Amino acid sequence: MRKLLYIIVLAVVLAGCDTRRTPKPTGYWRIHIPDTCYQKFSDKTYPYSFDYSCYADIKELKDREEKYWLNLHYKAFNVDVHCTYLPVRDNLRSLSDDAQAFIYKHASIATGIPEQDYENPEENIYGVYYELEGNTASPLQFYVTDSTANFFRVSVYFNCPPKEDSLAPVLTFLKKDIRHMIESFRWQ
Repeated sequence: MRKLLYIIVLAVVLAGCDTRRTPKPTGYWRIHIPDTCYQKFSDKTYPYSFDYSCYADIKELKDREEKYWLNLHYKAFNVDVHCTYLPVRDNLRSLSDDAQAFIYKHASIATGIPEQDYENPEENIYGVYYELEGNTASPLQFYVTDSTANFFRVSVYFNCPPKEDSLAPVLTFLKKDIRHMIESFRWQ
């Protein structure tokens, strides 16, 4: 009886050993996406105002030669939103061409660059919003102008290697914030 028990245990052990393994995909940290909330950036010394996320910190870039530049930093996501302002001095065409050239530098990496015109005639705001698809360093960008005196451009940068699938929840969150920023944008 004892020999039969040893044979059965040995058979089960040998049958249970299988060297085939299934590769597991790379795992990523779970990203907690908070509820949306906004606050107003309205410094009277700046020629513009807008709403921005409660989860972003504003860093004014006062040490630069250009005035009115700032960054929004999302610490939880390691994302920076670069905001640049330039006065229009009969160079609107040049400013918009430079912005588009900067955006289309990503064309070799992007799988698509859909653009959407934005107009708010009551507030004298006209611009273009871009969503760069694929593993691009700056997936969201836009610029707005009043066509006569002001030009404002925004670029969103992830401070990590861009991997569209793993950053998708953050990108969805940021799209809402950037769209709200455009819709709440005003010249002062």
